[in-house]
Amino acid sequence: MLFKYALEMSGDQAVCTAISGWLGALDILGSGKLPDVIFLDLNMPEMHGLDCLKLLKESAVYGHVPVIIYSTSRHHVDIKKAGELGAQGYLKKQSDIDDLRDRIKQYISHIVSGNPAYLCDSE
Repeated sequence: MLFKYALEMSGDQAVCTAISGWLGALDILGSGKLPDVIFLDLNMPEMHGLDCLKLLKESAVYGHVPVIIYSTSRHHVDIKKAGELGAQGYLKKQSDIDDLRDRIKQYISHIVSGNPAYLCDSE
């Protein structure tokens, strides 16, 4: 809910659809209307986020959709692996709503600009 609120505060004309796991994601992605960006948590029911990322990026249908990992994990292995698997960025969860809003705007601008570089929060 915090993420959705911060996204709404960012001023972008974005619609946030929250999905609780891989099976819900398959339903949405299979509907034919692809999202502009996927924010993916590592700790999901049914499947780890990195496994989900791998499946997303291997798909001919939605493999081109930019994926940003959105997680509490600060482990360098998770951050590195996400980049290796094709994530566009790694956004660490924030507790401050204004900071989160600003970071979401930064990540969306990064994607919209077409910048291929892997964007990751610094400690």
